Amino acid sequence: MTGLTRKLVPAALALTLAAAPVAAQSSELVQLFNEGMSLFEQGQEAEALATLERALALDPTSDEAYELFRALEAEHLARQDPFEQEAWMILLMRGGQFELVAKRFLDLAELGRIERQNDREAIRELLTALNDDPTPSARRRIVADLRARHGEYAVPYMLGALADRSDDAYRVRVMLSLAEMGGSVVPPLVEALESESSDPYMARNVAAVLGNIGDPRAIGALAWLANSEAEPGVRSAAGDALSRILEGQGRSGLDLGPSAQLVHEGNSYLNQSDEVLLPFMYSQVVWDWKGGDLEATIVPRTMYPEEMAKIAFYRALDADATNLDARAGLVRAAVVQDYELGLIATAGGDVESQMDQAAQGLLVALSAGTSAMERALEQAMADGDIAATIAILRTYGRTASAPTTAMQQALRHDVPQVREEAAIALAHTALSGNSTAVDSAVISNLGTAGGRSIHRTALVIDANDRRRTEMVAALEASGIACLSSDKGLLGLATLRRAGGVDVVVCASTLPDVTTQQVLTNVRNDVRLSNTPFVVVADDPEAFDDIEELYSDRANAVVRGVDQVGDVEEALSERVNTDRAEADDLATRAASALSALAAAGVDVSAASDHLAGTLASSEARPDAVIVPALRTLALRGNDSHAAAMLGVLTDDARSDAARTVAGQSLANLLRRTGGAADGAYEPLQALVTSDAAIAVRQAAAEALGALALGDAQRAEALVGSDVTVSE
Repeated sequence: MTGLTRKLVPAALALTLAAAPVAAQSSELVQLFNEGMSLFEQGQEAEALATLERALALDPTSDEAYELFRALEAEHLARQDPFEQEAWMILLMRGGQFELVAKRFLDLAELGRIERQNDREAIRELLTALNDDPTPSARRRIVADLRARHGEYAVPYMLGALADRSDDAYRVRVMLSLAEMGGSVVPPLVEALESESSDPYMARNVAAVLGNIGDPRAIGALAWLANSEAEPGVRSAAGDALSRILEGQGRSGLDLGPSAQLVHEGNSYLNQSDEVLLPFMYSQVVWDWKGGDLEATIVPRTMYPEEMAKIAFYRALDADATNLDARAGLVRAAVVQDYELGLIATAGGDVESQMDQAAQGLLVALSAGTSAMERALEQAMADGDIAATIAILRTYGRTASAPTTAMQQALRHDVPQVREEAAIALAHTALSGNSTAVDSAVISNLGTAGGRSIHRTALVIDANDRRRTEMVAALEASGIACLSSDKGLLGLATLRRAGGVDVVVCASTLPDVTTQQVLTNVRNDVRLSNTPFVVVADDPEAFDDIEELYSDRANAVVRGVDQVGDVEEALSERVNTDRAEADDLATRAASALSALAAAGVDVSAASDHLAGTLASSEARPDAVIVPALRTLALRGNDSHAAAMLGVLTDDARSDAARTVAGQSLANLLRRTGGAADGAYEPLQALVTSDAAIAVRQAAAEALGALALGDAQRAEALVGSDVTVSE
């Protein structure tokens, strides 16, 4: 910042903030923002930052942030002072935590803008004014309104001018306006390139606009069009536009072919890379070129990355039908959508309207072939996308008939849940292929999954290596699996990819985003909104201030690893959800073990885990208990009889589970010689009790298999004597 600019900053701030219309905003938000900027003007940066962070801690709505942004922008445009900078730019240029605060406000304002975009009459009114040959300053205001208020929704109303050969002046004004509107208009313009077959003239102009915007999201589509069978003029325009974008990035050409480039873009969407999906690039709609018009389809924000990815992958297949990576990308997008909808439903979200569409998407995954599944699994693991890896494994196990390299790699993954899902998938492949040769690691992981009553995972986000490592070690010592990150954005990406994170432990200061931003992302994501959030104060002297700042939004604020108990306490709020997730995994694992045992596979290495599940003080559902019992019936040993007897004699259990327990115990006793210390009396008592007849018969079967002397056997027969009478 030059000395002249620095001297002009205080006056600019005073005018901007004083003139801003604030009726639609939270008065407290405006008061804190004004106060923070005033302190910044006075050189009191520490106090200014604390005040601005308090403004963010109010968790302003996107509408409130948008009104604040519009007020500042309107006053700035009205003055037209070339030496003056907006408050946002001042904070951005200051860098550090000030930059992060400004970016968060701008992200919120962008979301507010999206909510007001689709106003047809307002768009037409602005385009009418644009057609009236406005002065340069009036045209700038029109374009500013189109950009700020309508963005991508204005594009369908502007395309007609790009196809009109009769009014060059208006067409040029519209093309310039679209270019100045920037990145928000790129997705519909990219789709409008599909007009090349029906209206080559418009397609050429669309390509030119995309070249002038310079957004890298258009690279793949332009490369595809430049190398397509479109008419020469269209190919030339697409090639020129592509060159302009690449030159703007300092690149002399594409490193990839068109199809590979589109796959790269699709994967970037799946990974929510900044290259294609900064926070303000999300939208409520995806676009499609149908019948000579752009058509918008509303999509949930959480589904937007996968929908954009699918568009890129389908276009990649248009460019090269043999592209396996494109098919793999479609598999990954489909299974992730299905998995994420499950997370939303678990969190209490309403996903009924999307479930049918996700189910149809799974048809793509199931019909893509095992080679595409294999590649999708490889890519998901390479990208560290845990959610996608788990989702693919759940689907892949239903389609593969033999173990694969990627499945075996997943079986030895660092994340326990991935290993356990891989074990379930490999069990299904063995059963499909009628194979009894099953890796011992499969049995071991199935036993672990089948025996776990609760599954807990923490994400630790902290740039301080020592503190992060100590926190991870303390949590893991408490039986909590951990993921970790040294940056906020990477932590958020990990959170989105991991699936099933039960608590976030985040330092109060991060190097790339504010902790408030991380917390707001968690709270605003329906999949994560109920996830406990614990803040670690990185400045002990400021602990009280940090605790006050997060008192209404975080579950706890701790000083460090010594208060790991507070993290566990925050986790206790999710016990029911964690238990449901563990029960689902245990059900599938126990069922797989039961099927393997029935097929003759030696699963005895998992028996102790399953017996532990039966003996657990926490009653497991029948869906876990019943297959565990059937597995022990075939592969258990005499040390497991007590646990099976415990289920049989527990009148709090369902009659169905108790009946299976009796039958399974009988089978185990017949296999092991019938010895079971202490079993006679409880079995005899149950046979003569008033329990359901099916339970009593199962107990009698177990009693019959028990090794007894002649006298004791006679005693059992006398005790169970019943006279059949009218």
